[in-house]
Amino acid sequence: MARAKWLGGYKPPTGSSSDSGSTSGGSTSGARSSATQAVQESAGIPLAASGIIPVYFGLIDVATGLTASQLYRVFGHSAPAGKQVSWIPPFRGEIVALTLRTDANKTAGTLTVTTYVGGVATGALASLDDGADSEYEPFAPGAYPFAAGEEGALDLRITTASLTPAASMDLEAVLFVSMGKDLASAKT
Repeated sequence: MARAKWLGGYKPPTGSSSDSGSTSGGSTSGARSSATQAVQESAGIPLAASGIIPVYFGLIDVATGLTASQLYRVFGHSAPAGKQVSWIPPFRGEIVALTLRTDANKTAGTLTVTTYVGGVATGALASLDDGADSEYEPFAPGAYPFAAGEEGALDLRITTASLTPAASMDLEAVLFVSMGKDLASAKT
């Protein structure tokens, strides 16, 4: 069976034998939908997960001794952009999770990434443990809301100390946000 890449994940090609859901009438039902629902429920992911979107950030050659240094935005799944820019949300919403991934295990020191909303640090953060190359931090619903526009601008900032390996580790950080629950009052 041929596999198709779809937004960073696997989606069976239409009409394949593994596509047990019905697609007539523009809706899906059957084993695939209920299996997806079961996975979402067991992971604590809201069933309205279609409103959750990833915002990508990164840093090449992470140095030690950084203090609240703004990460670079990643555009189109390419290398980090040439500027450190915030992401301006078009609607109000909330931060639901933060993931970190490096290309090498951190062996010593500290590496913490903190989410900033409108230039102010929040408690939405993730730290990489010694011996690890990834971390995932989900947050309680409603714990970290943000407004639409400039006042809700989101960015990630990194703090490091006595980091090993330093200046040879690359970092990808993905901030997951939920928006669009109440579009009628999106700017309030």
